[in-house]
Amino acid sequence: MKFNKITTEKSEHLRTLPTPIVPLVGQDGNAFGIMGRFSKAAKKAGWVKENIDLVLDEMKSGDYNHLLVVCMEFSQESVEDDGNGIDDDPPEGGCDGDDL
Repeated sequence: MKFNKITTEKSEHLRTLPTPIVPLVGQDGNAFGIMGRFSKAAKKAGWVKENIDLVLDEMKSGDYNHLLVVCMEFSQESVEDDGNGIDDDPPEGGCDGDDL
């Protein structure tokens, strides 16, 4: 991915940090909401303000799609439990058909 503000060296450094878990699905898609959730998750993951601000500045340096790509580049998406009581995650090791 080509960044507008983050250098290759800084990008490589950011990838060595603990990955923030950012809920996107089922959440407010407003750009400010996404940036706020990223910031909160990065703080929780132990990121320092300088690194968080670097990613937020990169998010703001393009359009909405750029913001989403940058968010997904430096975080892991978390799907919130929808409360239906069903584990939507596949079993570890995959499904071999006998699980159905």
